[in-house]
Amino acid sequence: NQYDVEVQVTKDASLIVTEVIKVNFNRPQHGIVRWIPYQYEVGQLPRSDERADMELTSNGIRKTIIEDISVNDESYDVSTQRDYFVIKIGKKNQTFTGEKTFTIHYTVLNAINFFEDKSELYWNLIGDKVTSTIKKVNFKIILPDTSATTFSSFVSTGLLGSKENNTISN
Repeated sequence: NQYDVEVQVTKDASLIVTEVIKVNFNRPQHGIVRWIPYQYEVGQLPRSDERADMELTSNGIRKTIIEDISVNDESYDVSTQRDYFVIKIGKKNQTFTGEKTFTIHYTVLNAINFFEDKSELYWNLIGDKVTSTIKKVNFKIILPDTSATTFSSFVSTGLLGSKENNTISN
């Protein structure tokens, strides 16, 4: 039903992420699975385009580090599958029906791209493995206090590769 994400960018460029996922189970379910992408392909840029100074990049694949994963008040298991951290929340011997809220916390390292004159946060808030309908997404990005005099942002919404922006800013 609803997905709320808060990303706090720290002075050391790590991300402290809190996700609050509100689900309405129409039938008994054992829980949810959250797929968090932690590595992605870096696209080819024209020679004239500025390239970011990226760490943990090899053979066209950029990796982030995800650590300190926790889920409030629920049993969970964390594994990796291909390009994703997979968090299975719930128990085999327990089911949920009706409204349920899950809160996930984690820290991300290496998600900031550094350019000569700017820094860029490139982060897929929800991932591309969601199989149910999300009616509403809210997100908040908290930046550290800086001496920067200018700020610009771009948010894309939709399927992988989309340049649509269906956001409403407050």
